[in-house]
Amino acid sequence: MGAGIRETRIGVKMTLLFVLFALILCLAISLFSYFASYDAYSDFYSRKAQETAALAAAFIDGDRIAQYLKTGETDEHYERLRVILSDIKREQNVMYLYVFAPAMDHFTYILEASLDSDDPELISNMGDVFEYTELEYTYLVPDIVNKRASTEKVIAYNTDGFGEAVEAWAPVFDSGGALVAMVEVDMSLALVLGMLSEYAVIVALLSGAVILFMVLILALFSRRIVTLPLKKLTQNALNLASEDALGSVDDIRTGDEMQTLNEALKKMAGDIERYSNHLASVAADKERIQTQLNVAVDIRKSLLPKPFEPDKAFSVSALLNSAREVGGDFYDFFYIDDNRVCFTVANVSGSGIPAALFMVIAKTVIKNQMMTQMPVEEAMGLVNTRLFESNSGNMTVAAFVGVLEKDTGAFSYVNAGGEAPFILRKGGGFSILRSQTASVLAQNRNVEYRRMELALRQGDKLFLYTRGVPAWKNAAGRELEAENLLGILNSGNPFGKTAEELLDAVNKELLVIAEDYQSTLDATMLLLAYDKGDRALAELSVPPRADSLKRALPFIKGQLYENGLGGVFYASVAIALEELFVIAVGRTSGGEPITIRCSVRGSRVEITLLYGGRLENPLDSAAPTERDAFSFIRKNSDELSYGVNDGKNSLTVVKGRNL
Repeated sequence: MGAGIRETRIGVKMTLLFVLFALILCLAISLFSYFASYDAYSDFYSRKAQETAALAAAFIDGDRIAQYLKTGETDEHYERLRVILSDIKREQNVMYLYVFAPAMDHFTYILEASLDSDDPELISNMGDVFEYTELEYTYLVPDIVNKRASTEKVIAYNTDGFGEAVEAWAPVFDSGGALVAMVEVDMSLALVLGMLSEYAVIVALLSGAVILFMVLILALFSRRIVTLPLKKLTQNALNLASEDALGSVDDIRTGDEMQTLNEALKKMAGDIERYSNHLASVAADKERIQTQLNVAVDIRKSLLPKPFEPDKAFSVSALLNSAREVGGDFYDFFYIDDNRVCFTVANVSGSGIPAALFMVIAKTVIKNQMMTQMPVEEAMGLVNTRLFESNSGNMTVAAFVGVLEKDTGAFSYVNAGGEAPFILRKGGGFSILRSQTASVLAQNRNVEYRRMELALRQGDKLFLYTRGVPAWKNAAGRELEAENLLGILNSGNPFGKTAEELLDAVNKELLVIAEDYQSTLDATMLLLAYDKGDRALAELSVPPRADSLKRALPFIKGQLYENGLGGVFYASVAIALEELFVIAVGRTSGGEPITIRCSVRGSRVEITLLYGGRLENPLDSAAPTERDAFSFIRKNSDELSYGVNDGKNSLTVVKGRNL
């Protein structure tokens, strides 16, 4: 019953398809015949109109015709000319035939031929003036300018309600060769269009009858060679899907693709049975491999370092996003001694169990070697040699290893084939840290690595990552790339976020970009934030209010005490700062914050206040209370000066400890 319904539906669909094809073909033939005939007839009528215009122009005396328009009077010659033109209009079946005097933007009727059957209201009189239509500007005016007859086919549509018509014209010259008039002929295409419509209908009916007959023959033929064999093929497919009738596939002898497909079904029946037996063993192997991968994942997680206890000098946060298969990414951070901390971000080439095992070896060798407290470049040279000797799978390790000195912010590192880090300096945004990248580990036996150095200041942040981060792909398969990663890091206010907050924000952006796509590479990130005071320069921005001194004074005190400049020295500096701050608050406008910069060089301290408002030197235009304050500051400091810095007013006081 189901097969019969399918057969009927397929037969009906094929018949409807044939009928639709026949209708489209009939329509195409009719339209082609119509437009081809239309072009031929319109070309013929256009040539006839041009010849008629030339014939009419031949009967016109150019010297006389211009005088009629000037005087407005007619004579016997004018009336004979009207009769001649009317006869031409009748014999040539012309819709309009008239003579006019042309101008650049209008024309004036001189004479129009008329028949008894014409509507008098549609016949113009001598002296009637008409502006050119858009069509006449396109074709007629250029011919008037060039004093020539029309040569192109010009078709006007809906001419005075009579439908389409072809237009043509010819010039009339006087005895001196000057253009004095034009003769225009309009011939209606209404009769042609009617004939073409009847012709198109006849062609459509005849072609439709022939094509429908052919469709009927084709439908009967397709039932024999398509529908009935397809019914049998469908039944064989249903038997193949049934466990009870598996292998019960009847033969089909059509000698075409259906027979080939049926033979493929017979072969499939045997393959399915063999595949079912093989599937059980494959499932067992897959479960064993997945168990091994889970073990490798657990091993890697257990080797990742635990978070540090809070440290005033720095903070660190790290994250590892695993790929579809276990990869060789890892990160590590550990204390070498009380003052030095080592940070590592690395990835092993390849994936799976071998990469995971080599990752364990690499992480262990790097940490053990760095704990010997030798310089980072020497340690990495020995690490490379040991990994090369242990490398039986031709794997390599791209690693970034750096050592931070907490008390000074000095950061020495070796980049062994890793990605270029991003660094955030105070007052700016993240940028690429341009430095030398050396050979990856375990590729060659003897490699000498060069130590690179970096001075971290208070508030600086260093972002380390593996290749999998810029290679992170979205659903369309496009990689994130380093430039876009840099844009994500700089979004919002990266300077005001902790290492953990910033890394979490980056990771959320990556997950949004990736959507449901899981990368084939691990993606590892580590963010180091240096928080210790900077002996060279520290900076604080506060609102322009007097109570902001509650934040400014502890800030200066912390910088001075950290550099051994406390006690009485701090007290005298604090008094000078209070005086300057009050003056800056009084001169600030627009609510812009006041920036306090503290620079310490040995026993010499320099404090600068940057404030908004009108750029004006208060040392030259001080009010009485300000003059007293400036006088006090000069007596208790080495230097007091004014300048313009970053488009703001700048007051700077310098004081040495010997005072």
